[in-house]
Amino acid sequence: MNSLQEAIADRPEAAYVERAASQRFKRPAHSALRGINCEFRHGRLFLNGHVPSYYYKQLAQEAVKDLAGVTQIINNVAVFSYARPGRARTI
Repeated sequence: MNSLQEAIADRPEAAYVERAASQRFKRPAHSALRGINCEFRHGRLFLNGHVPSYYYKQLAQEAVKDLAGVTQIINNVAVFSYARPGRARTI
């Protein structure tokens, strides 16, 4: 199977995993995680977006760690500290 065929075969599973992960971030208890985007490729779930603290970054990872088909989580979520109104600062 070539890489294009593998990518096509992986797509239905990817759509399922991405949807399941996004739904977990939309739960009321996880309101700070709603801006996180997910992309699933070849067993790896990539988390992208931003949150207000490292606690929420870790919570995002914990929320999706048990999804079927996920063998690795790549947590690219940025942490922003809102020091002054209207100005975000990356930590």
